[in-house]
Amino acid sequence: MTFPAVPSSSAAPSPRAERPQAERPRAGRPQDRRPASPGSQLTRTLLLLLAVTALWCLAVFGSTLIDPDRTVRHFFKFVHIMALTLGFGAVLAVDTCGLAVLLRRRSPGFATRVAATVDPAIWIGYVAIVLSGLMLVPDLGSVPMWFKLVAALLAGLNGVLSRGAMRALLAVPRGTAYTDIPRALMLRVVAHASVSQAAWWAAAIIGYFWA
Repeated sequence: MTFPAVPSSSAAPSPRAERPQAERPRAGRPQDRRPASPGSQLTRTLLLLLAVTALWCLAVFGSTLIDPDRTVRHFFKFVHIMALTLGFGAVLAVDTCGLAVLLRRRSPGFATRVAATVDPAIWIGYVAIVLSGLMLVPDLGSVPMWFKLVAALLAGLNGVLSRGAMRALLAVPRGTAYTDIPRALMLRVVAHASVSQAAWWAAAIIGYFWA
């Protein structure tokens, strides 16, 4: 009498069961975010520089075509001051964090996260400053006023160019010590911060005394 053969427990598993399942990529992982190519970054930077320059030209030369009354000027002067408070205040916050990094009281990652957080406030304030300045009808025959206008343009252009340094700092691994950051990158950051402070302070001081 014969019995049916019982499959051995050591029998080879089927190829289908042995095949490993590929891990599905999860949304939101850092490795899933592909960095923009250098060409696209350069194009974006050039477009932003052109946009800032066009906005500045609109405010400067457009002011010669309007003549708002006293009430309108007072309103936009208030908007101008509030926009300066927002934009310049955010710039001071970023540069203060940068100074804390140089003094080794804060990590580079902390300063970079603060800069990325307040960056929209800087640009909202800057655009509001330029557009409200249009309604204030600046005196284009005044030399100090031209210094203020050029300082405002310089602040905007420097803000665009500093975004490259910010992207490089964001790419630095969290926890990296100050001494481990490339010296060339730190010099770029210090240079952009110095130009930013000089331009914003010049525009604010000249605007206060010669507005």
